[in-house]
Amino acid sequence: MENRENRSVSAFKTLSATDTGHSRTHQSGILIPKDARILRLFPRLNPTAVNPDANMHIRVPRLGVFRPARFVFYNTKDLGIGTRSEYRLTQIARLLRELGAVPGDQLKLSRDNAGDLSLDVGAEDASIVVPDVDKLVLRGGWTIAVD
Repeated sequence: MENRENRSVSAFKTLSATDTGHSRTHQSGILIPKDARILRLFPRLNPTAVNPDANMHIRVPRLGVFRPARFVFYNTKDLGIGTRSEYRLTQIARLLRELGAVPGDQLKLSRDNAGDLSLDVGAEDASIVVPDVDKLVLRGGWTIAVD
């Protein structure tokens, strides 16, 4: 039997107007679910540090480039000193605009063959298709697909 932990995971999010900047509100990046399958796409963070983060570079195959991003765990609630307990992917607003992301588009995050975190955006009926195999739908517009 195949070990599910070693299977590749792709995470898809239906982008909201807030995610894409179309609502003209301010938020600190895209909310990342506290699901181990999605979190393993990102660098490990020290949960005992206050708001641990990691600067990273995301491959954008459609543009043929890497772009900077920041993965952060706002954890002050967990440490008893604040109100937040959430993971966010930040510093990608400009990239989403460059990719022409609009509300309703699918954001796809996955590890490519080189081990890099890869990001793409598109309409589900065009360039980004959420596979029907082994998928789990989460809150907040997220779907996990395992192959």
